Amino acid sequence: LSSLHRLGAARVGMGDSSPQQVEGWTCTISTHMRLLGKVLAALDKIGRDLFIEAGPDRLLLRTLNPAQSVFCMCTLPATLFDIYEVGHEPPNVKIFLKLLAPLFRSTTAQRITLQLMNHGTSSYVRVIMHCTSGLVKTFDLSYEEALPVNAMYNTDTAHRICSEPRLLLDCVNNLPSGEHEMMFVISNSELHIKNDVDDSLAESAVRTEMSILPQDLHEFSIGALASSAPLRISFSTKEFKAVLQFAEGCSTPISAHFDEGGRPLILVAAAGDGPGSERVRLECVIATVVDQSAAADEMFGGADDFGMGFEHQTAPETNQATHGPSHTPMELEHESEP
Repeated sequence: LSSLHRLGAARVGMGDSSPQQVEGWTCTISTHMRLLGKVLAALDKIGRDLFIEAGPDRLLLRTLNPAQSVFCMCTLPATLFDIYEVGHEPPNVKIFLKLLAPLFRSTTAQRITLQLMNHGTSSYVRVIMHCTSGLVKTFDLSYEEALPVNAMYNTDTAHRICSEPRLLLDCVNNLPSGEHEMMFVISNSELHIKNDVDDSLAESAVRTEMSILPQDLHEFSIGALASSAPLRISFSTKEFKAVLQFAEGCSTPISAHFDEGGRPLILVAAAGDGPGSERVRLECVIATVVDQSAAADEMFGGADDFGMGFEHQTAPETNQATHGPSHTPMELEHESEP
């Protein structure tokens, strides 16, 4: 038995020729299908579009949130797949995450195959799902060819914290509901997690603060602080929580790399049982808010002062979202296709 679902693409007419597979990539996954589903679920909570880049030994999945303040990339080694074949100079594709992510939540699927296909002027990713009942479902998801979006960052930062995700998730879940931003307050002796309260609402807002001692963490490596006052960085709660939930679902620690307020917070989680090169690695770069107590010249410095920018390799007409005055300015660079 088989069924065909066409999502986001024109339906093939009865008199049309058969679809042809593009010389791009094809991959089949079974054993690690649930892990890939967790990756897509995390990316779906962060961005709208999924940029797929197929290399000879790994598949790269990237996304960017609508505000262009959070970038996430996941590296999938070829050993994760039962079949992984890449043609010569495969196209890089952009696909709608809301179409692909739900397919990997199926509880009856045993094996899923992804293929690049085209039919006349239509191009799509064909998803073939083999179910435990013997049913074979086929989904065709429209895609666009686009060079991948990329972020410029470095995990070699002054400060590094490594923790079990459940510990941090418990802290996040104890913050007041509806909070869009949270704050790390770091000293040489402990980590404080608190909700970031707007000054205009300070008198009526609920303040919540929790402290974590270094012995409760896998690693608490804090470099020299710029002043005797604790280091404060504020960032988006939603994306931070999405990465924590991924790490907890994969039973793997999460590490946070950062410098100071206004510099990016980089979250890293590696999942899988193999050596480092064969593990799924997820990296999330979150823009932080400039400390309001900093000097005015630090608050309104150029983009180079904050050390985070995006190299956006898609079409030059990509819209850039605006940010409030307290947020880190984001620098986007565009490159046209060669």
